[in-house]
Amino acid sequence: MSLVIANDRGSVTFAGDVLDAIAVRSAESVAGVKVRRRRSVDLADSRAKLSLEVARGDASLAEVGARVQLAVEDAFVAHLSRDVTVDIAIEELR
Repeated sequence: MSLVIANDRGSVTFAGDVLDAIAVRSAESVAGVKVRRRRSVDLADSRAKLSLEVARGDASLAEVGARVQLAVEDAFVAHLSRDVTVDIAIEELR
């Protein structure tokens, strides 16, 4: 799914791959996190859904999940001025 932002000068279209890349890069900026293939970004619904692989570390899984949510939320606000709700599933612990 793409996102179109219109303004006085015309419009800017962001391809679905770009939206996915924003979500993946921001999630993987959290230490020990790798995003798995199953993911989706639906800005019509204001949701990003990510499946994660998490390395064992000092932080609890709940804390890592919260860090990922915050990182993805912040990235969408910074890059696209859009608020999103981030749903994650931790599917593997390595």
